[in-house]
Amino acid sequence: FVRDSRNYFIEKVKMILSGAANDTVYTTDEGFYIFTSLSEGNYQVTPSLDWARFEPGFKEYSLLQNSQENQNFIAIDIVAPEIAVISPNGGERIHCCTEDTLIWEANDNIRIDSIIVELSLDKGNNWKILNRINDGDISSMIWNVPDTTSDLCLIKITVIDYDGNRSIDWSDSCFSIYKLTDVGINDEQILPQKFELFQNYPNPFNNYTIIPFQIPETSHVSVWIFNAMGQSIIQLIDKKMKPGYYQLRWDGKNDQGEIVSSGIYLYQIN
Repeated sequence: FVRDSRNYFIEKVKMILSGAANDTVYTTDEGFYIFTSLSEGNYQVTPSLDWARFEPGFKEYSLLQNSQENQNFIAIDIVAPEIAVISPNGGERIHCCTEDTLIWEANDNIRIDSIIVELSLDKGNNWKILNRINDGDISSMIWNVPDTTSDLCLIKITVIDYDGNRSIDWSDSCFSIYKLTDVGINDEQILPQKFELFQNYPNPFNNYTIIPFQIPETSHVSVWIFNAMGQSIIQLIDKKMKPGYYQLRWDGKNDQGEIVSSGIYLYQIN
C-alpha cells in the first residue's frame, strides 16, 4: 500500500514495475496496489506522483514461488500551500481597542495543518504573533486591535501543511491603527484635511464589509447603500459628527433586516 505521513491511504499513485517484466498499475481507493502473474526474476517497483516524493524511493526484490507482500511506501508532500491576505491588505484605517476581522484565503493539495497570524507595527521590522491556529479550514479570525497608533501596520500569515511545507503572505501595503478623539483635539495634524470616502473592505464580502470615511469639520453625515439600479437599500447613519476618522459596518441587510441578494451595491456619503 501507499500512505501519506498522516497514515492516510493515497489513491491513484502510479506504480511502475520494471525488470524481468514491465507493468504499471495504480493504487486503489484504499491505497493498495498489486502486480499479478509475473514470472520469476528481478524486479523494481517505483511509485510516481506529481506532488510527492516517496520513502523509500523504490523497492527491489526477486520474485520466487511466494508472493512479495508489504511492499509499502510513504508519500511525502513536496508542494507548498498557497496563502493570500485579504484584509487588512493595505490602506485600511482601523480604530484601536476594537474588534476587527482578519481574512485570508489558503489552500493546499492535501490539507493545511496550521496557520500562524502575526502583526507588525513598524513595516515588518518586528512581528508579534496574534494567533496559532491548528485548523487548516479556518479563513478568518477576530482580533483585538491594540491600544496604539501606527501608519506602518502589516499582517503576515504563514500556512504549514502536514509535511512541513510552508508559505507566507503579508499585507500588500501598510494599514493604519488610529485613536478616535472625540473632544479636546489641539493637534491639527491628527485631523483629516479633507472629506473623503474610502474603499470598503473586504470587497467582495459575505457576512459584512467595513466602509471607512473621514471628515475634517463638524458636519451632518448620512451614508446610504444603493443597489445597482439606484434604489436605496438602507441608511447606515444620519447624524451630526465631529471631525475625525470613522468606519461603518454593513452586514448586507436592508432596512427591513433582510439579507440582500448577491450583486453589486454602491455606497454614498453626504
